[in-house]
Amino acid sequence: MKDFKQMLNVIEEHERACECCIYNDGCNKEVSGSPNGPIYPPCCDADTCFDEELVKEVYKNIKSEEK
Repeated sequence: MKDFKQMLNVIEEHERACECCIYNDGCNKEVSGSPNGPIYPPCCDADTCFDEELVKEVYKNIKSEEK
């Protein structure tokens, strides 16, 4: 199996990174506005927000869909 960074690159190319995020529940997946400025999703403040098992699962799903 490919290394984690390569799997993430494939996932991001397919625009499916949110499926692997630890903040997936309760996240609106976009920047929203407020009178005090933009409100960013919680993943924007995290060094890493990806669940390794979810990355593997989504990567496998992408590869199976390509067949």
